[in-house]
Amino acid sequence: MNGLIALDQLYFPQDVIHWPEHWWVLNEDQDFRIRIQHLLNGELSDQHPLWGLQPVVLAKDDDDLVVHLNDGRYAVVHIVGSGKVDQYPTRFPSCYIFRDVAELQQWLEDPFGN
Repeated sequence: MNGLIALDQLYFPQDVIHWPEHWWVLNEDQDFRIRIQHLLNGELSDQHPLWGLQPVVLAKDDDDLVVHLNDGRYAVVHIVGSGKVDQYPTRFPSCYIFRDVAELQQWLEDPFGN
């Protein structure tokens, strides 16, 4: 898919993540997961920082998604919700990339850094 994961290649990484209660982990509802992945894929263009990293949606909370990247890193993506590339494709959907699962876990436990 030119930088994006194909919908039939979704997976869950081996890393253990302790999800806060408000996160909806998408490991059991495959149809919903495919819809959310399709939405994300539609919002990313070849100008976006996640392009080529084949982000795979793992969990959802409101408009935020946790994704696993093909280089082993993780990211939180704040989707626009349109399913289309934004007029500012390098900035939206906004994302924050974590070096590893430990950094992601720290953010999940305290997203505001308190």
